Amino acid sequence: MPRGTRLLLVVLSVPALALVGCRADAEDCQALAEHIVELAQAEGKGGGATSLALERDCAAQRPTRALVECMMAAETLAELDGC
Repeated sequence: MPRGTRLLLVVLSVPALALVGCRADAEDCQALAEHIVELAQAEGKGGGATSLALERDCAAQRPTRALVECMMAAETLAELDGC
């Protein structure tokens, strides 16, 4: 393989490798959905959202791990909204 081609492959692969692990995965989404439902139930607001719907929304939006960590640390819905 010519040196220029190898260099191009390395340059193109570095940003892709940097993104690995930066977004929520299925396990993160499941845990986050359960956490949100628990917070809502604790505040007497548990009727609207289901864990499955929240999990599906999370999977579609793929939030950053930093956002998921912030939301998982929330102890109230107000704190969750602050994320």
